[in-house]
Amino acid sequence: MELADRLSDLQERAAQPHGLSDDEAKELFLSALYEGKTKGQAGRLAGRTSTWFRRRCNPEGANYDPVFAERFERASQQNRAQIVDDTFTALVKAAQDGNVRAQEKILAAYSEDFGFLKPIAQAGPVNVEQLQVFFGELPLAKLLELKEARDKARIPVIDS
Repeated sequence: MELADRLSDLQERAAQPHGLSDDEAKELFLSALYEGKTKGQAGRLAGRTSTWFRRRCNPEGANYDPVFAERFERASQQNRAQIVDDTFTALVKAAQDGNVRAQEKILAAYSEDFGFLKPIAQAGPVNVEQLQVFFGELPLAKLLELKEARDKARIPVIDS
């Protein structure tokens, strides 16, 4: 490689954030996802934003890269699983280190004996008789209707 070519290559690299080409940034980003970094962390590490990478995954966008889009999807799926596993590991460690709230969360999730620790929205079916005590003025038909609506709309609740 001649000196002029090397100089040109260096100038192109210097113009890129963190001196990485787009292909190098994509590889670094995907590697960081596989290591369990969030998309934002991986993007910063690669010298781009996570939006820059998502644009390469949009089939209707000008920057669409079908090969990268497929690799990004696979890495994202594994990344989510890795983050959940890492976070659960940290939760268990916190519980073992004496964090009472972490202990409660684990017991509520894994032990029927400690189901009472679950948030009310996740604790199970609504007891209509208990509701009648609190909302005695509402007719039973309305309470049953509300109970049914709640059961149908059961969504995950994160209790902090």
